[in-house]
Amino acid sequence: MKYKESKFKFERPYLLALDFKVNMDLSPDVDMETNVKFNLEQSVSKNDREANVVFHIDINQMYSEFKENQCFKMFLTLGCIFKWDSDLKEEIIENLLDINAPALLLSYARPIIANITQQSGLPPYNIPFINFTDEE
Repeated sequence: MKYKESKFKFERPYLLALDFKVNMDLSPDVDMETNVKFNLEQSVSKNDREANVVFHIDINQMYSEFKENQCFKMFLTLGCIFKWDSDLKEEIIENLLDINAPALLLSYARPIIANITQQSGLPPYNIPFINFTDEE
């Protein structure tokens, strides 16, 4: 199979925010219950052919009370600048920003989340693959 470089590029993703809390009332051996929510913000400059994308990951509703079997809460925000070549159609750019950008940023967030949970004495939490398309 032949590969070629994409016309959609990104600069080094960066960590913007991280908030983490352990539920000290639970044993780390309990089956972890997790509820993960994502939020994506985009600031697109069509003239410059670039977008600043900010991706928020909220695990177990960080700013609410712990629920039963929630060992931890975490809120993580990553940012990244995405750029594209002038010959890409607007519809393709929108799909790349809505689907590929959060998938890429999630791949950068996974090891951060796993490492922080493991360093807290919990088993490492690995976010599963997520389908960012509108399809069921």
